[in-house]
Amino acid sequence: MLKQRLAQALELAKQGAYAEARAALEQLTLEAPESPEAFYYLGLACKRTQDPEAARTAWEKCLALDPFHHQARTQLSSLTKPAGPDFLTDTGAATGLFAESRPIPQVQPASLSARSLAFFIDSILLNLATVPFIAMFSLYVVGNAPTDGEAVDWILENSSQIQLGTTAIGFVVNLFFIPFFYYESGMTPGKRLLGMRIVDVSTLEPLTMVQSVGRFLASYLSTCVFYFGYLIAFFNKDRRALHDFLAGTYVASSETGPMSLAEKLMTTLLIILSLLGLVMVIIVLVTFMGGIVEFLESYPLGPL
Repeated sequence: MLKQRLAQALELAKQGAYAEARAALEQLTLEAPESPEAFYYLGLACKRTQDPEAARTAWEKCLALDPFHHQARTQLSSLTKPAGPDFLTDTGAATGLFAESRPIPQVQPASLSARSLAFFIDSILLNLATVPFIAMFSLYVVGNAPTDGEAVDWILENSSQIQLGTTAIGFVVNLFFIPFFYYESGMTPGKRLLGMRIVDVSTLEPLTMVQSVGRFLASYLSTCVFYFGYLIAFFNKDRRALHDFLAGTYVASSETGPMSLAEKLMTTLLIILSLLGLVMVIIVLVTFMGGIVEFLESYPLGPL
């Protein structure tokens, strides 16, 4: 219903009936006061009817409802500029820096407890997703090991290379998934589940790909020396860890919002790999426990 009403108002604006579009949007904001989109388009209508103060108020309300509404933030910064030639082109304006003197709605930093839980959830998913690739690497190692009694000695002699290989696999899997989620929505599965997102600290804009990869790489520095980089978050009001400072990022509490198709596909892939890894871990544990039981049955302790 809301989308239909918005579409009707946009159709009026497309026909040049900006006053009628504004009236329709004003009524819509009364009926749907929690809709940031209604206030955003109302601001556009007010701008086209030469009422910049009403436009400013509408966009500020939009940002109060959704501090991450980049188009509303951009339109506020452009109020001092001439209006664009067409109402509908404003709806696709590129994001930019917020440059208004008025205070803007402040976003709240995500709590450290929520961030820790999100980190735990993501770690479980990613570690399990690594298991199938570790299993394939293990088969490769076993296939190249000697078939005689020197196999164990060969594995011990090459343990450093084997460990390096498994570490590299884990790094590549994390590099494949984590920067993508940072760039696509600012939300890893754990962060999305707990309602937080990573944004640029200066603009509250989504991260660039360079920032996304940089934050991922910097997180390894945060884990050095007993996770000292994470402990920094306890001592600043914005709860920024070392990798946040290095990448210029900020973890904020946020409404999750819909997933893009790409994010849905990547999340599905991560879940499938994690489930496959979980099945493999269970099989290994069951086999191991079965071996222990068989060993104990072969060597009974006898009566005590």
